[in-house]
Amino acid sequence: MKSTKKDSVKAGEKAPFAQRHPRINFVIGLALLVILVFATILFIWFIFSCLGNGIEHLADFLKKFVSTTDKVIIVAMITGMVSIVGVVFTSVIAKIIDYRYNVKKYLYDKREAPYEQFISIIYTVPDTVQIFVDKGTSTRYNIFYVDS
Repeated sequence: MKSTKKDSVKAGEKAPFAQRHPRINFVIGLALLVILVFATILFIWFIFSCLGNGIEHLADFLKKFVSTTDKVIIVAMITGMVSIVGVVFTSVIAKIIDYRYNVKKYLYDKREAPYEQFISIIYTVPDTVQIFVDKGTSTRYNIFYVDS
């Protein structure tokens, strides 16, 4: 006997809406998806229109500022902005490099103790193992474990 979705609900319990009305559930989900896509498109359009207007206003302001200001002052302002941007940029890069160094140092310090334990285990193994060289050749080894 095949089990259906309706059979999976225990007696006395009410089935979820999605199981009782799958078509209505699909239509509601599709409507919500369409509304979400439409709202996203409107939001992106709004952002680009605001950015476009802002860029136009900035261009107009710069044209008026450059036409009314002495050229020496403009060169000084450009030089100052370049130096400020350079200092900020190098400061950010230095912080990123310092952070990476600190992470590597932290990981190195965390690994140091287990590596020391591993090396001490490797050096204590020869104390419990005896290696005898076969008399026929010097490259063949027979390993015998000794009970301590």
